[in-house]
Amino acid sequence: MTTPNIVPETVEYEPTLSQQERAESLQKFNTRYVYAPIIVSSIIVVILVLLLLYTALNPPTLEALQTISGITDAVVILFTIPAMVFCSIVPIAFIAATVQARKQGIAPLRQLQVLMWRIDGGVGIVRLKVDGIAPRIAAPFIKVQGIYAYITTLLKRLSSMFKRS
Repeated sequence: MTTPNIVPETVEYEPTLSQQERAESLQKFNTRYVYAPIIVSSIIVVILVLLLLYTALNPPTLEALQTISGITDAVVILFTIPAMVFCSIVPIAFIAATVQARKQGIAPLRQLQVLMWRIDGGVGIVRLKVDGIAPRIAAPFIKVQGIYAYITTLLKRLSSMFKRS
């Protein structure tokens, strides 16, 4: 017995009027305060880079070299400021999360601290065992090396006694 393949009907979800208003409001906000500043600053940076290339490829004069230096400084500053902001986000977020967790009575680094204590205890145990076993392992090698040194020194002394000067 075979079962017929019934394709379920897909019903398009229609958002409510308030959801549509919020979506339009979000779109307006993004356009005005996110997309527009990014586009404007990108256009400014592209214009500065193109101006830099144009002045660099023309025959160098003192005025052109000063312009190139100024534009290069502006480009470096324009790229450094966002990099500084981006690099400071992670430490600020970590500090904020730690402070917030402490306010709620949670110690966020407590588990990490306990883990480090366990690792330190394990390293201490291993160190004690190594300190106990290492001399027993090294003793035969030290004895063999001592015997070898004694025999080579004895043979050198004996050969020097019987050599003619």
